[in-house]
Amino acid sequence: PSIPVLVEPKWNRSCYSSLQDITFLRTAGAYGGAVAIRDGACSIRNVSIFSARAYVYGGAVYGAGSVELNLQSVVIENTTSDIRIGSALYTESIAALNMVNSTILSAGIKGEDNIVYALGTASVSLGNSSVRCAAGSTLQYS
Repeated sequence: PSIPVLVEPKWNRSCYSSLQDITFLRTAGAYGGAVAIRDGACSIRNVSIFSARAYVYGGAVYGAGSVELNLQSVVIENTTSDIRIGSALYTESIAALNMVNSTILSAGIKGEDNIVYALGTASVSLGNSSVRCAAGSTLQYS
């Protein structure tokens, strides 16, 4: 059974973080509704994030700074960002965003949201992953 978890994002500098076999249910935070990382590497594996909300960026996951973010077998469903940028994932100036065997379902509110936002990200890989959201939603990489 899922256990509701409230996670306050902690800024970790130059470290390696690993999250595995966890379910986040109805979590919220300013940056990253469930997970926020800055300056380091983060491996997220066999994790489900349901109904997470970011008040600013990254409905489910937020990454910034010198970060390598690896998601494997992750399910992100019904997540939102109040300003509608990165309703599922938001990355800013990170080294790499790698998403493998993962699924994003129904992120955003009205189909006008930006679901995955990767600003200044050097490498983006969505291997064997799917993003299914309302018509009008966008994925943006720059």
